[in-house]
Amino acid sequence: MQACNLFISVPFSVRAADEPFGDPVRRNASPALKRAYVEAVVREMEGFSEDAEELAIESVTLGTGPTNALSAADLHLMLASAKRLFSIAPETPVYAAFDPGLLPAASLDELRSLGDPRPDFRYLTSDPNESEALGRPDAEAEMRESDALLERVGVRAIGMQVAVGIAGQTKDSLTRTLCDMRRPCVERVELVPLRPESPLALPDDDAAALLRHADEWLSEHGFAPSGPLRFARGEDNPYFGDRFAPVLTLADRETLSLGPGTASSVGGLAWSNTDDFALYLKRSADETAITERVSAIDEETLALRARLNALHRGEPIAYDPAVHAPLIDEGLLRFAGSEGREAVELSDKGRLRYLAVFKRLGATSS
Repeated sequence: MQACNLFISVPFSVRAADEPFGDPVRRNASPALKRAYVEAVVREMEGFSEDAEELAIESVTLGTGPTNALSAADLHLMLASAKRLFSIAPETPVYAAFDPGLLPAASLDELRSLGDPRPDFRYLTSDPNESEALGRPDAEAEMRESDALLERVGVRAIGMQVAVGIAGQTKDSLTRTLCDMRRPCVERVELVPLRPESPLALPDDDAAALLRHADEWLSEHGFAPSGPLRFARGEDNPYFGDRFAPVLTLADRETLSLGPGTASSVGGLAWSNTDDFALYLKRSADETAITERVSAIDEETLALRARLNALHRGEPIAYDPAVHAPLIDEGLLRFAGSEGREAVELSDKGRLRYLAVFKRLGATSS
């Protein structure tokens, strides 16, 4: 069986009116719309039923928006369908994002019914001014409610998302947030930049300086980098570590992603789903209707993925002036330390926008 990471998008939010992080999500969606979306995901999932027996799911990740945007009943339908269709062992880690204070015991039970729950909390900031700007309550006060539940049910490994680059954020306020979010059970930290077009975002050069400051703090407190914006004590969520890795053996984990705007690479093919939400709801069972940019994973694609994977892991790649010079001029790549002008790596500014950098590198090589 081929090892595989399963990702399921939850494109909803329950708090900020204009969520300035990551991919856009829908706020205050009706229960009927959320149920329609979950049913659409299940239909897409069922389209892989014939191939599912060949995939050994080694991790499950619920992301894009917080899982608490779904009711326990909707979450049950989604996860029960995954358990029915795919080979998922009881010890499989199940990662899911939640807002602090909004992790219901019923949702935690649903995660446990599928595998080993590993919640990630959208802590973002404990600074009152930054929280007010984001339209969010006090993260630390909210988190104490979730702490009590986690302790009661025995969850010992969690992750935290910390915002970097909020207008008005300083090294001191970022340090306070990092200190406040720190707990013995925190094993993963993701630094989350704001989208550059957000009016709440600092300029990227200023955000990059804060990113370097967070790097130093996390390193001093035992967290090693596991991606451009991720740090872990021990093993990180493999979905993020494997996103760009070339799959050469059965042990190398492929990626199957469900939902609009997601990307997958399974069985020698790479494809992405449409980001047209309405189309996805109507046609999720028809892979030809919702799939975009299908391509075979040939030698050229494997070579590209190897380069992107190296950059993702913080390693240099050989310098190609025609491809890399524009990105160096924009401050997104830099020449690697002792390699002279023979190799390049992501700059701190490039780490903030690494997905956009990788998209440009992929387009340039095609």
